[in-house]
Amino acid sequence: MNILLPVLIGYVILYISFGLYVLRPIPNSYDLLKIKIRFLPSYIKWIGLIFIVGGFIAAFGFNELEGFVRKREVFFYNLNTGLLFFVFSKERDEDELFLHLRMKSLVVSFINTIITIGILYPLAFLNNEITDSWIFDFDFFLLMLLVFYLSYFYYTKYRSKNN
Repeated sequence: MNILLPVLIGYVILYISFGLYVLRPIPNSYDLLKIKIRFLPSYIKWIGLIFIVGGFIAAFGFNELEGFVRKREVFFYNLNTGLLFFVFSKERDEDELFLHLRMKSLVVSFINTIITIGILYPLAFLNNEITDSWIFDFDFFLLMLLVFYLSYFYYTKYRSKNN
């Protein structure tokens, strides 16, 4: 029995429900600027941590599990889902400063991701032996974006608390 298909369908349902929860449109309004972002409760970070640990266990713990022939995809799905839960979870003392830090972190992480991919793509093409590289996957792009976001957000949060 192939277990990968139900897992991927579960992730599709999870991402659709996540998107419908986070992006809350104003009723009877088609203005895209009026979309409100609804953050998850702060305890969802623990569920995100469970996804991240589950991804590492699936990628490195199971060598020959039936149906998981593409462990890399399952690893990236778990890791990205866990990091998305971290990104969209509220802080315990959420205020306007954190909303400003979130928006600034999103812009900085997008620019850093574009710069990093702009450096890695030509280096990958210089090596003629690379045919199926993980650098070319969208999962890697999303992973870099989320890691840059979280690192910049928590760094600026730490710096703002100490000043």
